[in-house]
Amino acid sequence: MRLLGIDYGRKRIGLALSDPAEKMVTPYGTIIVESTESLLEELSQIIREEEVELIILGDPVRDDGKRSELHDEIVGFANRLKEKTGLDVKLWDEYFTSRIAEEKLHSTGRKLKGNKGKIDSLAAAEILQGYIGSK
Repeated sequence: MRLLGIDYGRKRIGLALSDPAEKMVTPYGTIIVESTESLLEELSQIIREEEVELIILGDPVRDDGKRSELHDEIVGFANRLKEKTGLDVKLWDEYFTSRIAEEKLHSTGRKLKGNKGKIDSLAAAEILQGYIGSK
């Protein structure tokens, strides 16, 4: 089953896809958020084209176990995405995934400045890999 991982943000959404066997995860890219409606439409198109069957949406849990200030917004987005696509949307803890993505990018010798989209896509891959690894 092909999975779509999403690193949610108010300005950018990072995306990653699994292969159908759920063995490999690949960063897919970033969507700039102009409006929720256009975002949902673009995600729906990607989901159709890539034959996605399940969506894994990052939802950060803080060190103290509490949800982030974005939690309610993320849950609302998950509900709208489920309505739009008809697919299940699972929330997955994404705490530190952006930091891990930054470290991976830095370890390749790339500068972080100007690579925020790449970081978001790598963070989505971390979210998706974490979900797959937990199964």
